[in-house]
Amino acid sequence: MKETLKIEIPVYRTRLHVFFGSLDECAKAMSLDGQPEHYIDDWKQHTEELRGMYSQDGDYRLLWLPMWPKSVDDYGCMVHEIWHAVFHILQSRGLRHSEDSDEAYAYLAGYLFSEIDAYVAEESERMNNARE
Repeated sequence: MKETLKIEIPVYRTRLHVFFGSLDECAKAMSLDGQPEHYIDDWKQHTEELRGMYSQDGDYRLLWLPMWPKSVDDYGCMVHEIWHAVFHILQSRGLRHSEDSDEAYAYLAGYLFSEIDAYVAEESERMNNARE
């Protein structure tokens, strides 16, 4: 089973779990994270035909993508899900999107993208080295 990338976001006292892989692999990771079976079952029912999804249960935040991004379209899907994460994280902290809060939204989106992109690059390199 693949590990979930866990991005700490200290300024908002939360964490984002990012998982690339099958629904079943992700469900196992969610279970290891202590998520209740009813939440996992409900999550699986709503993701079967999606190319990615952001989900949360209380302060448990999950961004799931079924595969590593390889194309501009894949990265577009990843950015789409990052936006959902940003929106929900900041809304949960009382920060509504407006002209005054726009920079906070932009900085968090940039931070999450750079963390995920670095993880994708590192894991891709590690997998390529393992094949050699």
